[in-house]
Amino acid sequence: MAISIQAVSVADTPRLARTMMGAWYGDPHWLTLWVRLPALGDLIYASEERLPWNLINGDKSKRYQKAIDTATGEVVGYARWVLPPILAEKGSWEEAHLLVDEISSGERLDIENRFKAVTENGKIKGLDHAQLDFRNRPLEEADARIIQNGPFLVLDYLAVLPAFQRRGIATMLVRSGLRIADINNLKSYVMASPAGLKMYLDQGFEIVETVSQDYSEYGGTSLDIHHFMVRLPVFGTEANNPKSGHQDGF
Repeated sequence: MAISIQAVSVADTPRLARTMMGAWYGDPHWLTLWVRLPALGDLIYASEERLPWNLINGDKSKRYQKAIDTATGEVVGYARWVLPPILAEKGSWEEAHLLVDEISSGERLDIENRFKAVTENGKIKGLDHAQLDFRNRPLEEADARIIQNGPFLVLDYLAVLPAFQRRGIATMLVRSGLRIADINNLKSYVMASPAGLKMYLDQGFEIVETVSQDYSEYGGTSLDIHHFMVRLPVFGTEANNPKSGHQDGF
């Protein structure tokens, strides 16, 4: 299986939606967030309708990459990173910029209307937002403590299709970002689930804080655990060697 890491375009949204929702649909902690769990196909459709608006209105500090199965053209993995302001202002990491063709006012209105049709006041329909707020609060508090020790290159989102998991695709996507962090002498930061813990440890991340949540009052049957992890830049690699020809990385 040959995998290619490529930039993301707005036209990718149908394939991205399938990957993102397919990855989350097997997570019992995520499934509990729904008032009534929709069918996977309905979740993919709603995600596909939201994504174009979210992408074209995304913060300019965000960078996006997809993993493509070159034999089929299928998007099998997706990563979203957030650059620190000093790099975002330079327009750094050009190969991970969102690819957007010129959008007419009519096309933009259509994209906005599609987003509004599957959301309510900007929020995803069908989610238990009271539960979401309850579970997000301690995560946001931990994040606020850690982010003070930045700047960081933040891995904001990572998903791999279930059928392609444990084949090194997540590692490929993560290493693509870590190369940028190393080139720029930058720490990296991620909030990881237990399922991804070993992969991040193997890439040099260390746990700096763990949040375990009991949400049994909302139907949870086990603790929801998140590891906050930081990786220091690696020196002495090809990326950090001025003789390598990659010293600026962009």
